[in-house]
Amino acid sequence: MFKKQILQKLKGYNEVLYAEDYDFLCRVILNKYNVKYIDKPLIKYRVRFSGINKSKQYYQEIVSQIVNENYRQALKNRKIYNPSEYIKRLDSNIVEKFKVNNMKFEEAKELIRENKKIIGIINILFLLLKSKIKRKEMINKFCLNCVCKFE
Repeated sequence: MFKKQILQKLKGYNEVLYAEDYDFLCRVILNKYNVKYIDKPLIKYRVRFSGINKSKQYYQEIVSQIVNENYRQALKNRKIYNPSEYIKRLDSNIVEKFKVNNMKFEEAKELIRENKKIIGIINILFLLLKSKIKRKEMINKFCLNCVCKFE
């Protein structure tokens, strides 16, 4: 939730395919508006297999990382970045590699659940070394979990 004046001041949502909300939230933070995490459901949300979150989840994850990296650079260098330009050049091979690595990651987690812990952990470590995108995803999830626990 946010005030209408914030949406107007930031000139609405950017055309960032599959990550419009994330891009908007980054711009909210960049413009020094207060953001708070509410740890309870405020709406009901139905997830369908054909929905964007399932059908384009790999593309969405990569786009979110591009948005994240662009806004980190914006904070660091005090410049304005437009992640849309980077996203337009996104290669479909990158998305396919991420999808394959993600499936292998899920298989490794299943090995751990089946008590084949050493093989599962070795596979996960190998995938994290091999895939920069998966590595960033895991670091972001870890950091988010840490932040949420301390609030």
